[in-house]
Amino acid sequence: MTHTHTHTHTHTHSVQQAPATRNGLILGAYFTGRERVAWQHPETGDLLDIATIVENARIADRAGFQLHFLAEGLSLREERGRVAWHSINGRHDVATLHAILAGATEQIGLMSTISSSFYEPFDLARKLATIDVLSGGRAGWNVVTAQSATSSANFGHRASLPYEERYKRASDAIGAVQHLWRGSSAQRGYRGAFTELSVETAWPARPQATGPVLFTASGSDAGADFAAAHADGVFILPQDLDHALRLTARLSDGLASHGRHRNELRVISGRDIVLGDTDAEARERFSQYIDLELTDEDVRLELEQVWQQDLSNLDPDGSLPAEDPDLERLQRHLSTAPGVEIRDARAHLAHWRGIAEREGLTNRELVKRRILRPAFVGSPATVADEMQRWWSAGAVDGFIVQPHVVPGGLREFVERVVPILQERGIFRTESPRQSFREALRYV
Repeated sequence: MTHTHTHTHTHTHSVQQAPATRNGLILGAYFTGRERVAWQHPETGDLLDIATIVENARIADRAGFQLHFLAEGLSLREERGRVAWHSINGRHDVATLHAILAGATEQIGLMSTISSSFYEPFDLARKLATIDVLSGGRAGWNVVTAQSATSSANFGHRASLPYEERYKRASDAIGAVQHLWRGSSAQRGYRGAFTELSVETAWPARPQATGPVLFTASGSDAGADFAAAHADGVFILPQDLDHALRLTARLSDGLASHGRHRNELRVISGRDIVLGDTDAEARERFSQYIDLELTDEDVRLELEQVWQQDLSNLDPDGSLPAEDPDLERLQRHLSTAPGVEIRDARAHLAHWRGIAEREGLTNRELVKRRILRPAFVGSPATVADEMQRWWSAGAVDGFIVQPHVVPGGLREFVERVVPILQERGIFRTESPRQSFREALRYV
């Protein structure tokens, strides 16, 4: 992914209290956070051990977080045809994990990332309805459409759907799942572009009649329109506040085109969180995380995303390739890649070269500067200030907290940042028993 990290600025507690009429901040916990760092760090728990996963979810649950987010992994993690050795391979099934967490937590929403490209609507509906019943109405579905070659092969698919058809299939899958959840005797079937259901089913116990809470990601224009048409919430990965405001404005325009209002969609930004007693200490800690995460191979792989060709002979501590990439191929990549702000191939390349030349950066330094996921880095007060600044500006409704070490990083955020947010009146101090949908609506 081509995202930057951004250091926060030093602030004090002078940030103004939130308006009383504004809904409060939404917080979510992402497991595993920055997994490339987490599995190597001496303070991390076992990322595939259920005890670590349960403890991470319970920390968020006790702190009043509205959602717990699990990513999907359907095949070996590959980057340009090579196995990513420093990522988690062989992930557990997210629906199974959230069925377990349903009994280990009390109020937090359970957001499962499940592909609409591979699973049949009945299977999707059954998995999610089971979680919803076991959790008392806390099931969520993060709808993803991606189809890597390796995942397609694991499901026996010889070819992936064309990009434009994936969202059509996803829309169809949502309609079918919602139809199955309603279980109306007056409607005995469902017909869509990809799906036809002729017989209704009976659930062992009734889930919420409206269907699971729906989230999706918004990187491309197609993704933003899909979110505006269907989702209760959307994940964005902005580079900075201005970028977040532009992404949210695009979503607002899309909502209007689908006859929906801005308050019907919760916009949630993924954000790495790195804390220290001081801003300087946090920056040093972040630098150590980056060094742990970024191997020579990573530098080459990330630059290959821009050059769209093999760069296995590139010196990671040298300069960018003198030759330009295939601009037509880069343009095709940029048209669908998530989280890319500059989508014109020539302008994208000029941006990269400009930063490297102006600041005399090596390839490794450039990747550190321009590739890594956006982050809030600083003291607890600094991080709280940045969260409030984004929220008060209307750029986001909340954040997915992504620590580098689990579960200790989430515990540190809960103990040091959450009380500041609560003191300022922007994050709830009580979390009553309620459905996931109610928690998002009445925050």
